[in-house]
Amino acid sequence: ALYVKWQCNKTSTQDCRLRFSSWSCPRCFSKAKKTTGVMPTRPLLLFQRRFFLLLHALVVFFLIISQMCNATEEEEKQKKRIPTPVKDVKRPVDTSRLAPFDKDIREDCQSLLEYCQSDVFAHVYLQCPASCSKFLEEEGMVGTAHENPEALYDVGTLRTYRGNRIETDRFEGYVLVLAVIPLLPGMAVYYYEMMEHLHSVFTPHVEFVVMPMDHGHGIHIQLQEKGKVVVLEEESVVTAVEKHPWIQHLTSVKPRKGLGTTEFGNGDIILQRPLATDRVTIYIVSADGYFVERLVSPSLDLLQKKVRLYTKTIDYEL
Repeated sequence: ALYVKWQCNKTSTQDCRLRFSSWSCPRCFSKAKKTTGVMPTRPLLLFQRRFFLLLHALVVFFLIISQMCNATEEEEKQKKRIPTPVKDVKRPVDTSRLAPFDKDIREDCQSLLEYCQSDVFAHVYLQCPASCSKFLEEEGMVGTAHENPEALYDVGTLRTYRGNRIETDRFEGYVLVLAVIPLLPGMAVYYYEMMEHLHSVFTPHVEFVVMPMDHGHGIHIQLQEKGKVVVLEEESVVTAVEKHPWIQHLTSVKPRKGLGTTEFGNGDIILQRPLATDRVTIYIVSADGYFVERLVSPSLDLLQKKVRLYTKTIDYEL
């Protein structure tokens, strides 16, 4: 570095380093130009500019890295929040991940309610059954089949899931619980297991029948080897709603009370609401076929209380 000592306007003498401080003193600037014949540059200002540009680039860089890290953390949380999709519910299910009836084993069940009816994500209904049942529950109805209370028993035969045919008159004299279950992951398994559990509680006075509704997702119920519940053959949604003789009879029962009804005209005509195909509907029929109650996505506790009430009214002389 070239040092030239000049007397400045200031009280003290300073070294004017041409490469660094020639612009700091006007007199130094003039002397330097006369001495070297070269216009001194602004190295200090250039250094400041470069420093601030570098600082700005570093700030932008760290902001980008921070956003990328936050996005990665959010993706990890999302993966933990949403279950892994499965396509075949016949694959073995880890029983340690299944909740007891009417209980949740996940802390984030409220944020997963949209997946209770999903045809992709498994285990949501199985891990959040209390929240899902409450979310999908609707007010049911109670009615009487006074025109033809024996219609269920006069159908003849029905084909079961295993391909056999059963006589419908075998259910006469028993309280009948018919569960119309859409074949959705988690939901179908949960309510099938519930029917098997209730059968063990109320045998021999109650018969439990499951009617699977196929939505075309390739989902099927895996029956227990020693299951006691009668599982009918799978029906498409259209066939089950429009053609199945039991559904035709039960949906035609005139309601006497409950919000699961639709009024026409001046209220003189009251019908049931259309059968829900995206959630479980359960019909409880008295032993004489006269009283019919409809429940939508009930909890185990509610269903058990309703069935117990009907068993107390059985006429054992039928």
